[in-house]
Amino acid sequence: MALTASTSPTKKTDNGRVEDGTHMARVVQIIDLGMQKQTDWKTGEVQTYDDGNEIIKPEVFITYEFPTERIEIDGESKPRWLSKRYTLSLHEKSALTALITAVDPAGAKGKSYDLSKLIDKPLMVTVGSTSNGNPKVTGVSGVPKGIKVDPLENDSKLFDMDSFDMEVYESLPNFIQEIIQNSESFKGFPKSSKPKKEEPEEMEDDVDDDDIPF
Repeated sequence: MALTASTSPTKKTDNGRVEDGTHMARVVQIIDLGMQKQTDWKTGEVQTYDDGNEIIKPEVFITYEFPTERIEIDGESKPRWLSKRYTLSLHEKSALTALITAVDPAGAKGKSYDLSKLIDKPLMVTVGSTSNGNPKVTGVSGVPKGIKVDPLENDSKLFDMDSFDMEVYESLPNFIQEIIQNSESFKGFPKSSKPKKEEPEEMEDDVDDDDIPF
């Protein structure tokens, strides 16, 4: 049998996307990405201060669930998700402050804010398009009084690097795991999360990777 290599690109399935416009949504996922080097969006190069030191800031990955934007998965209708990376800052002009203000105006006035309070909060998310036609979050706002937003259909998820939960970490997509591992604040996995060495005859009782939900 011959092995044949080809330069032909693999055809990517088009599963559609969240349409441009403003949609009702809820916060379904907040993932702590740790301290991340800031890169230029055009060149990808790490940005530096005037003194030459790299610009490193804490970031979080926040995901929104859109009950009215649907995708069919294994014959079942599911709400679409769209995520955005935020700098962990309460500066008055930061995108994160705009999000907190939209869902919890009183909380946004404090000197600190527990981001776990954002989980399941209803809001309106404005979606636009990148130069490549991919969807991106361009703005958020509060829900007008009297407008109902359907409840979350998926389980919410919260990951905090300061209290490293290995089960939550392993449930994250590979690309997010890699971002976390490459952060400046990643100290390695907690000792308690390291797999125990088992005798060969006992390994048949271990859980398969395929059994871990992703």
